[in-house]
Amino acid sequence: DEALPAAVVRAGLAAALDDPARGGVPWGGVTFSSLTSLRGLPYRVVCLLGMDDGVLPSLARADEFDLMAVLPKLGDRQRRDDERNLFLDLLLAARDRLLIAYTGRSIRDNAPLPPAALVDELLDHLALVTAGEDAAPDAVDAARRAFIVEHPLQPFAAEYFRPGSDLVSYDAERATLASLLAADGARDATREQPFFAQPLPAEPVEPVAFSEFERFWRHPARALLRARLGIVLADAQAELLDTEPFALDFAGSDALAERVLPLLIESDEGGVHDHALRIADASPELPGGATGAVWRDQALGSMAQLASNVRRALTDGMERRAFTLAIAPAWPDTEQALFGADDAMLSRDAVHAPLELHGTLNRLTPAGQIIYRYARPSARDYLSAWLAHLVYCAVAPDGPRRTLWFGSGGAFELTPVAAPLDRLAPLAALFRAGRRMPLRFFPRSAWARVSDGEAKAASVWINERVVSEADDPAIAIAWRGAHPSLDEPFGTLARLVFEPMLEHLKEVA
Repeated sequence: DEALPAAVVRAGLAAALDDPARGGVPWGGVTFSSLTSLRGLPYRVVCLLGMDDGVLPSLARADEFDLMAVLPKLGDRQRRDDERNLFLDLLLAARDRLLIAYTGRSIRDNAPLPPAALVDELLDHLALVTAGEDAAPDAVDAARRAFIVEHPLQPFAAEYFRPGSDLVSYDAERATLASLLAADGARDATREQPFFAQPLPAEPVEPVAFSEFERFWRHPARALLRARLGIVLADAQAELLDTEPFALDFAGSDALAERVLPLLIESDEGGVHDHALRIADASPELPGGATGAVWRDQALGSMAQLASNVRRALTDGMERRAFTLAIAPAWPDTEQALFGADDAMLSRDAVHAPLELHGTLNRLTPAGQIIYRYARPSARDYLSAWLAHLVYCAVAPDGPRRTLWFGSGGAFELTPVAAPLDRLAPLAALFRAGRRMPLRFFPRSAWARVSDGEAKAASVWINERVVSEADDPAIAIAWRGAHPSLDEPFGTLARLVFEPMLEHLKEVA
């Protein structure tokens, strides 16, 4: 290998640093070139493309070995000044028209984006000259906007083909597509077809599993779509993570509790705890290393406390009891039309025959019914426990008729109900009607309204910071075209379902 002469290295560096113009040769009616090419040559029309923020002046940093940047002197060549002169030369080169194009909207959120700094200065100068030096700020802004033409996102937008529009397109296929989209938009604006234009046919009178009855009241819209139309909306999953977790999220916590909690409830011996520890260490939901150990110990400690409470409640033994319960449906005594124009027909069909519930009550003890879940009590927990409590009071009227719910963040008790079948009667009627038309009952918002008031319910229904109940896909499909809201029928149903439960609810320390 031979060393390169200094002259060769100097020539290469000079060529790279000077950035000479390349390829600027006038040709035909339209010439494409870089900004520095053909500098100073006059043209009837000059088009500057891609003048986005950061282009002029450029954001290029000086090289590390550039001594002129390290030790600047008066009279040194300044790249920013050269680019300002270049931009001025381009403006002077345009004899008839000057067109400047830049990306004015963000590709992420469609937010406005500024042009290059020199273009921004040009717009400010033109606006000030047009509006006058003594013009109000609003007049200056209006004058500035007059020089800007904003193009739609799609090339088949209707603005390109509207008579008298400043935007013009000569693409026949896009014109056809724009007309079709405009026609569809006009139809959608005048009339949006509801997903349920009329009630579904009545179901045959058959026994209903209690699990299905409970599933309906936990999410009426999802149960209706699943049971009657076969529409199953699985929980939306994001992309599979290609990085290890650094925290134990809610889904991971539920999965870990499902594997570990039954073992801890069964026994408190040291061997069981060691077994649970090994299961937790092998669980993919936990982070690795010391971080995972902290999350593991915290989760196992909380589960052990919950298991201790449940095990103490089951000290005197437990039993499982299968049941079959006949309920005489009764339509709620309310002035509100819960299903609009179909209210009379649905109410008549809902009460014509008894509703037979069948299922199994788990963990019945001499002290009452025991229910647990590794979570803080939520609307679905209160609702599920209330339904199971009503069935328990109806099936075992001579028992203690108490239901105890244990969770990781609290516990509550439901006291005896004197007439549980009377409480179940309107729920059974609405169950039948809600299997034919969407029921205006949204559990999370309903619980918030009854327990915390209308303002809290509104924040649960629509919330920009967290996932709101109105954004639920099943609700969006079932109520498409009907525009559900937290109106009076919703309030009536919320009180009908949850107020009787509040009368029998006791918080347990």
